[in-house]
Amino acid sequence: MLGSRVVYATTAFRLLILPLLLYAIFRVIGFDSLVVNINTLIIAMPVATYGTFLCLRYGRDTTLITEITFISTLLSVLTIPLVAQLL
Repeated sequence: MLGSRVVYATTAFRLLILPLLLYAIFRVIGFDSLVVNINTLIIAMPVATYGTFLCLRYGRDTTLITEITFISTLLSVLTIPLVAQLL
């Protein structure tokens, strides 16, 4: 369950890169800072279990999505406070 490079790259993208990128885009567009901060924290949350449910529903391999869900949930303990501090 410790994953591979793909799992860690996907997790880093999901928990850090994507929220900060969207934060910058929303600020440039001119949205209210409170709305931008709330949405950035929501975007920085770990991967939901919907991906696993969809893999099960459509008969796909659930190994990769399960690893990503597990690792992103563990690392979110560190990344959510980090993103919150950056806001």
